[in-house]
Amino acid sequence: MVVLTTVSPTCPQARPHMWLGITEKLVSDFFEDFTNPKSRICGMMIFVISGNQIYQGGEQVARMHARRRGKSGSVRPNRSEAPAWSNTDNEEIVKIIVELRKTGMSSAEIGLILRDKYGVPSVKLATGKRIVEILAENGIESEIPEDLRNLIIKALGMRKHLSENKKDVHNKRQLHLTEAKVRRLGKYYVRNGKMPAGWTYKADTAEFLLSR
Repeated sequence: MVVLTTVSPTCPQARPHMWLGITEKLVSDFFEDFTNPKSRICGMMIFVISGNQIYQGGEQVARMHARRRGKSGSVRPNRSEAPAWSNTDNEEIVKIIVELRKTGMSSAEIGLILRDKYGVPSVKLATGKRIVEILAENGIESEIPEDLRNLIIKALGMRKHLSENKKDVHNKRQLHLTEAKVRRLGKYYVRNGKMPAGWTYKADTAEFLLSR
């Protein structure tokens, strides 16, 4: 989701202009208003909400629940094509991905091995497809999207901890936040058809769901 925030010369404080799932028409309408010489808008900030992080432009602003800045990390260089030293053999890369997937690795683990061992810093730049797309073409994609699976595993681990440490109120609070993220992400995947219609997260059946 993207938040476009404008700054008026009569009011130095930022005021939200619109919340939107970004589309070409809405963005063009906004920038037409922004570039209009008669408009009283003199500045603009773009906030991008991704997962549990909030970004201002390209800078991380705050977490979804904690309202604190997230952990720092490196940013992949902006490139439109694979570097000269990268392995770009499409057939070989696909073969490696399929073999690693059959050993039980996730797409994130496959990406790390391709980067560190086979000299493929970006599968998308080398093959024109993401790892998840390659797995889907070969019929070995995960039944549950991996980010949703990881959140469910985290929530189940917290529940197990709470069953042994019933007075850990801080963990109980974090469990509520984590399961809120699971439900939010689950609704997103249901809307996009990646999860069955009517699917909802239930802690009682989550472990069985992961075992499939």
